[in-house]
Amino acid sequence: MMIKEQKRNQLSLLLINKFRNKFNVNSIQEVEIDRMMLSEIQKLLRGGSPTESNLIALDRKLETNIKEMRAKQNQNRPPVEKETNNKINDIPNMTNREVRTQASARTVNEPNAFAKTADAANKSRYLVYEDPAASLNVSEEKWNAIVQENLRKFKEDRDKVRIDKITRAKAIQEE
Repeated sequence: MMIKEQKRNQLSLLLINKFRNKFNVNSIQEVEIDRMMLSEIQKLLRGGSPTESNLIALDRKLETNIKEMRAKQNQNRPPVEKETNNKINDIPNMTNREVRTQASARTVNEPNAFAKTADAANKSRYLVYEDPAASLNVSEEKWNAIVQENLRKFKEDRDKVRIDKITRAKAIQEE
């Protein structure tokens, strides 16, 4: 009986963390949403062993409930005054998830670049595009130097292995 209880608690913790991560729930800032999630997970586990269909239904239920609760929270917030010096599409007023989504959409159009958010001195977020291959693009001379150095190391290692084999063979013959 004790083992079942431990497994149920472990499953409960796994589901809580899974859904917190999936729906980006901050248990400190979104207490009501977190409580609702906990109660729904506990209801599922009290009903016996959860099936895949029960978990899928729970996922859908949590998704709709969280959307509704967040919509109500956003209605209760005072409107945020928009800044006029935003770099790209009012990013300072966006959540991190929205910024990541917008950055992902932009990188599709620029396949050789990736986006990251940065905080400027005025604390506004903006997107910075960098070419990840730029640091890898080396001149032909540098590339040849790298290849030659690797070849030299390879030959040294190969020669060392040959010498070690010969010395081991001599040591065995002397015994």
